[in-house]
Amino acid sequence: MLKFESNNGFSKIVLWDNEVPFDYVSNKKKKLIIDAGKNIWHEGTLCIEAKLNPRHASNYAMICMKYTYIQSPKTDIVIHYGNYYKNKMNGLFNKNAIVGINDFFAKIIYEIFGEFPRDSIPCGVLEVIGGAYDEVGSSYMSFKCIIELMIWFFSNYNRISEDSLGDEILNIIYDYQYFSTTNLSPQSQQK
Repeated sequence: MLKFESNNGFSKIVLWDNEVPFDYVSNKKKKLIIDAGKNIWHEGTLCIEAKLNPRHASNYAMICMKYTYIQSPKTDIVIHYGNYYKNKMNGLFNKNAIVGINDFFAKIIYEIFGEFPRDSIPCGVLEVIGGAYDEVGSSYMSFKCIIELMIWFFSNYNRISEDSLGDEILNIIYDYQYFSTTNLSPQSQQK
């Protein structure tokens, strides 16, 4: 596990590599088929949980995605959703999170992928296998930020253990301007 956290604890990103921090089974799915790009991603499962700018009520989201390479001119994007429950100390730092993806957020995630540049997603199967959101509220922007970070991690997987990773993450966060950029410094913790 890698963790990046502000000194005051308001902004935090946690990344799990080939580990899903909760038990979750969906009963519905949405599917989107798009033209595949030419870039190459790491095969496996990544999960990102993030607490965003504390000045916004909608400041939290969590996504787990699995990528499988299949040589094809198309990419299948599958969003699993339908079952959700209140977080019960299952490994997420947000103890108020709702684990799973409801119909509303499944639609939002579907729309976000529909807007992505086609050359950023490689061929194969990309599955959103789970997620979480805050009972206070989450938003389109929260999930969009997490998905953008997820795409960066899948594309730059070979750099996850490099010392410069924290700087790269900070640059993404600064560019996004949705996280609090004051007093933000990364702390990496290997699990």
